[in-house]
Amino acid sequence: MSLNKKRVNHLRAASDERSPASLEPGTRVDESESPVAGPEKRVSPRLAVGAVSEALPAPDRHLAKTAVREQKRAVGLIRRPTTEAMVEANRANSLKCTGPVTNPGKVNARLNAIKHGLTSLVGAVAVPELGEMRGDLSRIEDSLRRCFLPCDHYEKLLLDQMVENRWRRRRVVRAESSLLAAQRLQFELEYGQKLAGEGRSPEATGEARLAAASGLVALPDSPAKFNLILQCLTATQEALGREGFGDEGLRRLETVYGPDPGLAGAVLLSNYRQRRDDADKKRAKDAAPDTSSRQIFLDMLAAEIACFQKLLELHETTAVSLAQANAGAQNALSDSDTQRFTRYETFLDRQFERLVKQFNEWRRVKSQIWPA
Repeated sequence: MSLNKKRVNHLRAASDERSPASLEPGTRVDESESPVAGPEKRVSPRLAVGAVSEALPAPDRHLAKTAVREQKRAVGLIRRPTTEAMVEANRANSLKCTGPVTNPGKVNARLNAIKHGLTSLVGAVAVPELGEMRGDLSRIEDSLRRCFLPCDHYEKLLLDQMVENRWRRRRVVRAESSLLAAQRLQFELEYGQKLAGEGRSPEATGEARLAAASGLVALPDSPAKFNLILQCLTATQEALGREGFGDEGLRRLETVYGPDPGLAGAVLLSNYRQRRDDADKKRAKDAAPDTSSRQIFLDMLAAEIACFQKLLELHETTAVSLAQANAGAQNALSDSDTQRFTRYETFLDRQFERLVKQFNEWRRVKSQIWPA
């Protein structure tokens, strides 16, 4: 016995001698020995141990407190007698349980601990929530039973392990397919959100500033950009046919091409400004408007609209092709997922091979021991 244990036992014995439990019934503790002043005072175990440990060094005083704690733990382990009232209260509290009551609820609660189900046992592998049917498991079991024809208990045990192995192998394939399907659906959702959010996302503020500074043509190519440009050019075409070369058409052209337009925009804007000035001079002289000049500009505007329509069609065709290619790229697993599935499939295949070898070896040994 170590020195610390000897000290604990010694102090525990000393505390038992000084504690009230060690005294005779009705015996009083002497005032000279009691740490509590006053006549006829019973000594508590804590004060008794404190009185004993006051004269001890610091390490022994710590061991005395440790002995008291151990006594308290031992008292807490004592089983209390169970009364009829306690039993009735326990039954009443059990009726307040919020657990499942119906049979479907109990079935669902039974599967709460299942995370992925890859390592489930045979008795619980056909999980309806995973899209699995008990009939599929039964078909695998029947096919293997017809193939191996087990004759004794050990062969049936090996066959059950084979069925479990093949069912897990099938689940790995289904899990891989489900992961690929989830990746494709996630890509389609993000792509649809991107198309629907053009011009409405938080980045639209920066795009609006860029369009105000450099025109709509400066924005990145997208269906929303080309549709806005076509709307502005079509509105200019309508305003030109309604009121001639006015300020509304000029503002829409400047919205499309910006203050610093490119070659095509500069030609179109300069022609519009020049024809508007000529129309103002003729209006000042009460001359008839030049319809031929308006038609020439309308033809130029129609050609510009046709160019942007062609750009929109090409962009949509390219975007659809890229979306299809990217959606097809979702059918590839990541490196980590590929390694994980490959390792588990290899483990299951090797385990099945070992089971088949054990089955055949058992039959060979059995035929030698008990020949037919």
